[in-house]
Amino acid sequence: MDRTFPELLQTVPDLAGLEPADTQEELPSILKAVGERVEAFFRDFQNTSSLEQIKHEVLDRNGRPAHVQTEVRQYLLIRRPDATTLGLEEFRANPSEGQQISLAGMITTEGFASQAEVFLPTFQQESRFNYLGRQVVQGHKTQVVAFAQQPALARLYGDFAVRNGPHAKTLQQGFAWIDSNTHQIIRLRADLLYPVPRVKLTRQTTVVRYAEVHFKKASLRLWLPCEVIVTVEYKGRLLRNLHFYSDFRMFKVESSWKVKPPKVEEP
Repeated sequence: MDRTFPELLQTVPDLAGLEPADTQEELPSILKAVGERVEAFFRDFQNTSSLEQIKHEVLDRNGRPAHVQTEVRQYLLIRRPDATTLGLEEFRANPSEGQQISLAGMITTEGFASQAEVFLPTFQQESRFNYLGRQVVQGHKTQVVAFAQQPALARLYGDFAVRNGPHAKTLQQGFAWIDSNTHQIIRLRADLLYPVPRVKLTRQTTVVRYAEVHFKKASLRLWLPCEVIVTVEYKGRLLRNLHFYSDFRMFKVESSWKVKPPKVEEP
């Protein structure tokens, strides 16, 4: 949040091509518009399923995959049953019986569909925001906003869980690329606000790319994660998960679901 643009560019190469803003005058109107857009998405969301391909990677010192495991899941996104609580729950199941792989030494990652909750009007006061400028991303003219949660105020948090070990709450900072015309978030990057030595978590970077999904039966269009990359540095090891989504469908659910926060867990 407090770095100069050249310093940010070294850390986040995705900002290449950004036209820096001269003032923060546009920030209030941007936050209002994107907040309303995110709120409408969660409020009007229809339950969906998709096919999720997950590639689990252990990276070497040069950032290249040294070991890879791939699995395919049926991925369900379900609106929370409590109408007063915005947000989505996600569930995974094997698309076919008998699919079992070993994820020893790797991580499981989840919680991406609700990543934009930090921009909900009810939560905006819990973060600092900075308007960085304009940039063309994925063919969209976007306004780029940096954000950082304030620890003393934040109610949203992630969960890093070590199997048979401790849990740790995590807070985030990052960037959102917001379409200048529709105020839709096109891309979102979230990093740890600070490392968590208690669980030896040094880095956690999540990059979500969204795409507009068309549902023929309901004549509905939703912007959903189509690609997610999570990179974690844990106990000095560099791990990466890549999530790819396809074959989106709608469905109805009549039972209740238990709410769980997003988490990253070591198997």
